[in-house]
Amino acid sequence: MDLWAPFAGAKDFDNVGLLVGDREAETDFVLLCMDVTADILAEAESLGAGAVLAHHPLIFRAQKSFTAEGLPFRAARSGIAIVACHTNLDCAPGGVNDTLISAIGLEKTEDVPGTEGCCAMCACPAELSDPEALAKQVCRVTGLPYVRLARGGKPLERVAVCCGGGASFIDAAVAAGADGMITGDIKYSSAVDAVRSGFTLIDAGHYETERLVLPVVRAHLSKKFPDCRFEIASACRSAFEFISRP
Repeated sequence: MDLWAPFAGAKDFDNVGLLVGDREAETDFVLLCMDVTADILAEAESLGAGAVLAHHPLIFRAQKSFTAEGLPFRAARSGIAIVACHTNLDCAPGGVNDTLISAIGLEKTEDVPGTEGCCAMCACPAELSDPEALAKQVCRVTGLPYVRLARGGKPLERVAVCCGGGASFIDAAVAAGADGMITGDIKYSSAVDAVRSGFTLIDAGHYETERLVLPVVRAHLSKKFPDCRFEIASACRSAFEFISRP
């Protein structure tokens, strides 16, 4: 993973690499997930996985203690290593953002200035230039029942894409000449401002815009280590649920 998405390339606020475990230990089974949860650890324990490779770091902010109730302690006690590949994988060639762009059917042209490589500018094909058509395509590739669309009112030629939560890059995308943006975690006030200025926003969720990379990671690592088993955790799911009214 360090050769593909160097850990040194992670953003300053991030915490990536081996977070729990013995660097000298060996394993023949790695479980892949987006977030390390109690359900993920239970699955790793039941299947005999020696490591969990997660996108989001289990240990992110500074912690002053590690007690038996916490997941890092549980992982260490069970002999399960925890590795995180977060912003380093987001921006890596063929990583999280590139996977999302490719799945939607857009063509990356350049990085959006001022986003440290986290947000990409893409050419939008004619069949996806209508905001609703693009939103429906994003629904299809993410498997979501719906996405949130703030319609800017004009055809889309250049679209910015940022996996996860990229709302802080909206202004940079506008300044770079984008007609719209696909990301997650967009505030309502940001959507109102976008519509007023004729800028389209598609909010497809944080988890949903990133989970598409897991099969890519599995294929990459399986090729590099054919004697090791890599599986996407069945317990891997968003923290949010979609609840319908009765």
